Amino acid sequence: MRVDLRPLGDDGSTVAHSPSLEEIRSRLPTLEEIDAKIESGEWSDEGRELTEDEKARAREERAEKPIRNDLAAKGEQVIISLLKTQLFQAVNVRKAPTRLQNIFSQGHVVGQFRESVDVDVLSDRIPLLVNGDILWPALRCEVKSISGPSWPLSKLSHTEVSYLDDAVHANQAAWLALVWFSQTVTCKWCGHFFVAKRSKREVLCVQCKGMTSARKTKLDAYLIHLFSWRRWNLVLDLMQSRVAGNYQGKSIRLQEHPHLEEYAIHKVKGRWILSDNHWLRALLPSLHGLQPEYEQVEMSI
Repeated sequence: MRVDLRPLGDDGSTVAHSPSLEEIRSRLPTLEEIDAKIESGEWSDEGRELTEDEKARAREERAEKPIRNDLAAKGEQVIISLLKTQLFQAVNVRKAPTRLQNIFSQGHVVGQFRESVDVDVLSDRIPLLVNGDILWPALRCEVKSISGPSWPLSKLSHTEVSYLDDAVHANQAAWLALVWFSQTVTCKWCGHFFVAKRSKREVLCVQCKGMTSARKTKLDAYLIHLFSWRRWNLVLDLMQSRVAGNYQGKSIRLQEHPHLEEYAIHKVKGRWILSDNHWLRALLPSLHGLQPEYEQVEMSI
């Protein structure tokens, strides 16, 4: 139902005027008036069946739009899998719990939402090589999933910053992970997947050069930036040093990726690989020929 709230002129036409709150209220129908119009059939509270043409247009539009995913959850699963299967085997890594909160309206619960009470990913202990010794600090990692060409630094909330600050003060490993996603298409001829623009119905496979449909694309993680929270200020300084033109250093753009190689983890043939100069390389016992004695812990997410 749409109600025109603009005031009427002497001839009954609307005039350019911003109505007051009292005028708006006076023009709104009462609940009784709404019920009467529905009962009389003047207004309908039910939808209608789409015509075949409308259904066809809807299918076309859905095919052209990016596939929607719960990117936040998908990014967290990427980090959990990376930690459990590649960086640290047999270590308890899990999604942090959330708290169910009610949404109230006029004293009644009208909905619910999940509220974070910590960072996104936790581990009670991970093995890190520090000054020749293997230490077992707890890990707290905040995860951000990105599907666009940039990530605004403001997306890290004050609450999330406080969680990571608390972890540092508690001598825990405090990390921030940015998981970058792109639209990819799988070639129907050779199975190779590559980045493709959805605006095209068919694209040329970069591997076998065959034409394949670009409709069935999906969001895949292709790059992770993993930051130690103790080094985060260095990243902020780097962004400020890149200020030029309209860019004010308030986001991490694709153009900044080459300058963040010491934090980059690339996907190569389906496996995550630390960049050659990644800061974490010096801390991983397995990369120095050491095998920490893992406790038998429950593998849970």
